Amino acid sequence: MTSRRPRRWDQIVLALGAISATVSILFAGWFVVWFQLFGDQPDRGDYAVASGLYAGGVAWLSIASLGAWLTDAPRWLTWWCWGAAVLFAVLWLSTSESARTTENDSASFATDTFSSGLQAAVLNMPWNWLVLVALVLAFALRDRRPESGPTPS
Repeated sequence: MTSRRPRRWDQIVLALGAISATVSILFAGWFVVWFQLFGDQPDRGDYAVASGLYAGGVAWLSIASLGAWLTDAPRWLTWWCWGAAVLFAVLWLSTSESARTTENDSASFATDTFSSGLQAAVLNMPWNWLVLVALVLAFALRDRRPESGPTPS
């Protein structure tokens, strides 16, 4: 008789949240900086928005890493969360440095700020909230798991 492993909804939700946060924030940061029309060059505002997006990515993937640890997630998911958090930290540092050193000033610099990028990553991408749902599920299901000890007969 084979024993089936029960579905771990907290891990499924965590995987969906971590993967969607990674892909969407990476794409949004790339789009803000590198998708320029009519030969424009990225300016300080573009780099500031990307910096905020990547800071939001660090926050989401740090939460996802905590969730992966709490749920005893598969190794690939744990590595994904940590790797993406480190990647976003590097991108955050790189784009914040570019925002300080770029000489191009934006005409709309008042709206292209770090906080607008952070807001986009945290509030305007609701699929990233799956990471929070997974963390809540991890805490809720943590107490229900049976201890791995001898069973009484």
